[in-house]
Amino acid sequence: MSSNAISVFLAGPDMPGVVSRLMFPAFNDPARFQILSMAADWGDVQRDLARYRPDVLVMDAALAPDPDALRDYLTQM
Repeated sequence: MSSNAISVFLAGPDMPGVVSRLMFPAFNDPARFQILSMAADWGDVQRDLARYRPDVLVMDAALAPDPDALRDYLTQM
């Protein structure tokens, strides 16, 4: 894995469908990307995003309980 790899956090409400099948393949290049975490639960996103501090967050917004919660959390980050 390259030290210049972009760290990525993937999150979506459907781990087998959205995260694994749609998101993961786009970032499955260890020379360019380092996937730090994958989450399918809003609580996991809140806990792990602060823990891992990735360069990029790729998230299906449907994972958040509502648009205000998503906006408020991302604003804090």
